[in-house]
Amino acid sequence: GDPTTVQIPIDDPIRQHIQRMPIRKGSLLVWDSRLPHGNYPNNSNHMRIVQYLHMAPITDEALRPFPLTRKDLPEKFQLTELSEKLYGFKPWGSAYARARFREKRNQRVLEQAEYERQLRNAMKAQCQEAKTN
Repeated sequence: GDPTTVQIPIDDPIRQHIQRMPIRKGSLLVWDSRLPHGNYPNNSNHMRIVQYLHMAPITDEALRPFPLTRKDLPEKFQLTELSEKLYGFKPWGSAYARARFREKRNQRVLEQAEYERQLRNAMKAQCQEAKTN
């Protein structure tokens, strides 16, 4: 059902070149999204967690910092110099990047982020209340 997904037919010769990428727990696998890729099913009894990141040049018209505040991050969340810039908490060096990050943000995205922030805070409050009871 995902319009961005393409299923390779069983008889397609490209399937002869499919390779599994064995990576260790905690590793990061980086690839260019233009490279055909996919996931294998997790047939083990161990949980697998995947985090997808999308990086793009600052000239990408779709790029905007996600409307987070520092309060939205977990208390012990450690930010590097790069992550401070990626989250929009610190300015980038180039004038072009600084201009892009000052552009007006999409109001619907801001509203969705605020809704999710309120939902997250309500869930935190429920967890705190459950701990004290």
